[in-house]
Amino acid sequence: MITISPAKTHEVVEIQAVLNHHTIIGYLGGFTIATQISQKIVPKKPSFFTAKDGTDIVGVVEIASRTQAHLIKYGMVGVIPEYRRQRIASSMYAAITFQGILEGRRLFEDSIVGDNPIQFTLLPTLGMRLAGELKHKTASAKSICLFQFDLLESSSWTAMWSRISPDISIQLTNSSYQTELYEKNKEILEKHKPEFVPTLDSYIQHIKSTCQIKEEKTICRDSKHQLL
Repeated sequence: MITISPAKTHEVVEIQAVLNHHTIIGYLGGFTIATQISQKIVPKKPSFFTAKDGTDIVGVVEIASRTQAHLIKYGMVGVIPEYRRQRIASSMYAAITFQGILEGRRLFEDSIVGDNPIQFTLLPTLGMRLAGELKHKTASAKSICLFQFDLLESSSWTAMWSRISPDISIQLTNSSYQTELYEKNKEILEKHKPEFVPTLDSYIQHIKSTCQIKEEKTICRDSKHQLL
């Protein structure tokens, strides 16, 4: 049984080893340093998730940023070769998407370099649509393509669920941060998309009835920062 859950501080070295694996590093744009990982392992606001076979980390996925209350940007993802083609990457994408949905988010984006055949094959199966392309954007004249997972499109939700392996367990986090952000997003939706609120709540209930939710008691509001 593979278990996907928020990363722990003591797992930084193992996470780094997966991301810097010789079959993965080339698709991630270069070497990943340990501090880059450790700074994002925050229990109240998880941004790295691991896939484990027992105690061994075999896959990693990252939430790159939460730039706006309703939006999450997907980040680095990698599965070691021996565990590929088992829907582990798909299920890790689902895990961080579900964590975002518990926060009341409705839009998820991924920016992919145009010569990444793995992601161009994977992302559409998860309900993500190609939303745009910036041609010759990189220093090496490669294009950057934007994919979106949009909960306002019901087909996205259906596609994501269909790709989760029944042999994989997903664990998520519940915290005061999540509760506060959900309320903020719900207030926005009630003003601009009130018809979507019951749908979002039904998704949340589905997630809670399917995934294991761990209560995180840390108080995470920081008066110096906006809640995003």
